[in-house]
Amino acid sequence: EIWDQATGEWTLVSPMNTSRASHTASLLEDGRVLVVGGMGPLASAEIYDPSDDTWTLTGDLSMGRQLHTAHLLDNGTLIVIGGSNTLAEAEVYDIESGQWSIGPSLTFGRHQHTSVKMDDGNVMVIGGQAETEDADRREMSNLIEIYSPGE
Repeated sequence: EIWDQATGEWTLVSPMNTSRASHTASLLEDGRVLVVGGMGPLASAEIYDPSDDTWTLTGDLSMGRQLHTAHLLDNGTLIVIGGSNTLAEAEVYDIESGQWSIGPSLTFGRHQHTSVKMDDGNVMVIGGQAETEDADRREMSNLIEIYSPGE
């Protein structure tokens, strides 16, 4: 659904190609929306175009992700960070080509974290569930990492 601030109403739009939960949705510079991953975890991604109410499948991630975060970077790419099962690897989406590439790795894998793109273009990754030495156990983290694109 799309919220219309002018009318104060929700409007149904076309359904996605794939049912999803625990995914991300990111607004692209051209007004389209990139939806990535989801419970499964899913490796698929699709783009919604509000100009014609259509969903188009795009390139797949190298690994399925859920409970991750995503941010549009200043260079026009989109980074997806962490996710289940406590992934350390990030992936970067090239909007022009529709392809993913492996990005920078976090110091440790995590999911259910939050992250924020800061005014300087860096991305701060905060907390989450982290790996432990016991592969069957996860613990909450108070650690914060900062990713600096281009470094």
